[in-house]
Amino acid sequence: MCFMFHGGSVNNQRVFVVTENTRTQSLRVVQESFRERYPDRPPPARSTILRNVRKYQEAGTSLNLNKGNSGRRRTGRFEENVKRVRTRLVENPRDTSARRNGIGPQATFNRITRLDLRWHPYQMRVRHKLLPGDMP
Repeated sequence: MCFMFHGGSVNNQRVFVVTENTRTQSLRVVQESFRERYPDRPPPARSTILRNVRKYQEAGTSLNLNKGNSGRRRTGRFEENVKRVRTRLVENPRDTSARRNGIGPQATFNRITRLDLRWHPYQMRVRHKLLPGDMP
């Protein structure tokens, strides 16, 4: 079992593998060079080297192209909901209930207010009235 890209700078290791393979055209030499360059890491398997080279040839990069595209898609932040939240908050800025505003889940309402409208919630604090003696 061979684990190549764990710990350290994975991007640098991938770039090294692809450039070294392009330079030498030998999988064994790439593995030996990798061992010398990264002595604390096991060398990549031949299939890993070939996969990274093929990815570089097809996509122009051997880096992770799926970053940020994993997980469940969020579907509640479409323009109609954003407009609805904006008008309701302008009418009554203290009513922050998603259910009463007809949006759906509270998390969707909060996400729309923070990310789309760039409104950030705060709570009013009751403080004492400043007197002339309180001023510096």
